[in-house]
Amino acid sequence: MRRYLRIRLDAPDGVWHVVDLPVERFCCGFSHESDIDLRHFIGVPGKGPRYSDELCLAPEGGSLRVSSRRRILIAGVEGRSGRLSQGSFLRYGKLKISFMGFFEEHQESPSGPGFSWKPAAAVAVLVLGISVGLPAFFTNFHVPRETGTQTGVEAAALLPETDGISSLSDKESGERADILFIHAHPDDESIDFGALMAHSDFKDLDTALVLFTDGESGIFQEGYAGPRGDLSTLRLAEVQRALCILGNDRYLRLGLKNHPYNSISQEMSPREVMMIWGGEERLVSQIETLIRRFEPIVVVSPDGPSQAREHFEHEAVGLVVAEAVSRLRQEKLAYPLAHLVSVDPRQKEFYPDAAAFPRAGVTDIQRKALKSHATQADASLFAVQMIEEYDHEYYQIKFWHLDQSPEDYFLP
Repeated sequence: MRRYLRIRLDAPDGVWHVVDLPVERFCCGFSHESDIDLRHFIGVPGKGPRYSDELCLAPEGGSLRVSSRRRILIAGVEGRSGRLSQGSFLRYGKLKISFMGFFEEHQESPSGPGFSWKPAAAVAVLVLGISVGLPAFFTNFHVPRETGTQTGVEAAALLPETDGISSLSDKESGERADILFIHAHPDDESIDFGALMAHSDFKDLDTALVLFTDGESGIFQEGYAGPRGDLSTLRLAEVQRALCILGNDRYLRLGLKNHPYNSISQEMSPREVMMIWGGEERLVSQIETLIRRFEPIVVVSPDGPSQAREHFEHEAVGLVVAEAVSRLRQEKLAYPLAHLVSVDPRQKEFYPDAAAFPRAGVTDIQRKALKSHATQADASLFAVQMIEEYDHEYYQIKFWHLDQSPEDYFLP
């Protein structure tokens, strides 16, 4: 019986590789001496030294202990060290490394000529197979390996909850997004933006999503049969699966408090919410910083308070985004050129001029994304019913300064 650990590497070009390694410490770096040579996946950042141990991962209990020479995002927390549990990932520049877990194989592992079973040898085969296309090497050594083209979250990352905004403003090369989607909770992206996100993916538009909260105050829907535990952790996993389906490129979280909303007595005003989140000025500054970071052509968000009845945290997000966009427009920047706010199709009478984008061609994609949010009835049950009833997704256009019409920009 052989025990091994499995990782997946998602490269910036959308190609991904799954590889199994012995349960031992291994290192990634910009050197042929590395267990995994990152030069096969990403360019070497800067002109500094090229270490063979830029990033090291070591089994520890049921997880991987991570150490890095520079600050990276490890399971949603920015730092030089951290831990990856099964199903979580780190982001090293534009490269995403996911820990898929430990596995056992109930058969003898044949040895190949001239190779011993150790991390460096195993991954040397991985690098050779990727660079010159020799999948037979993996078969000979019983290293289960898959390769494919990633159509989902190419370089998804979780922003840490932070009292400052330095991590929000660190712009990486090529991080620009055509469309920046911003909302309040995991599942809102699939409910309110799902069709537009899927259409954007078909048009090869680069997208990023910002969520203000982790949805920790939601409740498990009746009949939910999946794993229990910390709800925010489950919902973060759900949103990443949904975004992979919708074709979103990057995901960032602010980690702000999600307030309970299970009865009218728990309602709050958007201004109260913003105060608890750190104050309007701080929030607007953070969103301004993110917009500067991604330089989006289009910003999409919920609306602020209106005649329509919406979740108070949706309205708070809408107010913050509208103010951030307004301030940036006063600077006469080249971005954003458009701002859309989502409209609940059941309340579209309050938005008589709303633009309608058909779900045709993406309904199955949006349905699958909604069902990824299995803990939440709002998404996996009620929103699934809604998209069957309403065959368009609606948006109020706050402003649009592109030569193309919204329909031509988003739709095939």
